[in-house]
Amino acid sequence: MSVDPESINTIQLPLFDFQKTSSYAFELFPKVWGAAEALIDGQFENRRAGLDCLEGLNAARFSPLILYIVFSRMAEPDLNLRVRIIKILANVLSPDENGQYAPDSVRRVLIHHLSFLRMDEIFALLEAAEFDETTIPGIVSMFRENCMTGNDLTEIVMDRKMPIALRMQAANFIARVGYVDAAPGLEKFIYRLESKVNGQQLFTAYTPDAVDEGQLLPVLKDVLTVLKAP
Repeated sequence: MSVDPESINTIQLPLFDFQKTSSYAFELFPKVWGAAEALIDGQFENRRAGLDCLEGLNAARFSPLILYIVFSRMAEPDLNLRVRIIKILANVLSPDENGQYAPDSVRRVLIHHLSFLRMDEIFALLEAAEFDETTIPGIVSMFRENCMTGNDLTEIVMDRKMPIALRMQAANFIARVGYVDAAPGLEKFIYRLESKVNGQQLFTAYTPDAVDEGQLLPVLKDVLTVLKAP
């Protein structure tokens, strides 16, 4: 017996959600798939062209699937492209120039994936912040979607194998976001650093590591002051 396809109920993730969204939505369809494929290409020029198109169409703001594809490129090797990707993602969390928010279906996808940020993704965000400080407000808004990221940032701060600039970035984001749960661990770490910087070890082995951690100490003290402020 034949089955009428229209009689079968299906549930499908919406490709585009135009409900109460920004303008330009109907410009998406002709180019969006070629641009999405280009964004995951191995060649830099193709990725840049794909991002140019998706950014011009504002596609990540309308489509949960395109948003996910853009999110998957957060650790893009080219820092200039990575900065643009981060700004596209952060903008999904904010209203547009007309005061309209991205559709709930798009925002939910982004918030879900931000709540499960991996360490390599956090590291990529810190690198971008160090490369271009204009990404910092957007990264703060993204980190605010995950209360556990403070633990990962604290781990980076304490990791002597990490570049000192990224350890400082991690510390500053702890303060900017307000990860107050990080305060006890940072306080203990500051005590250990003070003992190292002020103690005999520093004078008998004046290593680059010791100099770096001496530079980190005042940053951490400022962060702790912010976290403990009423």
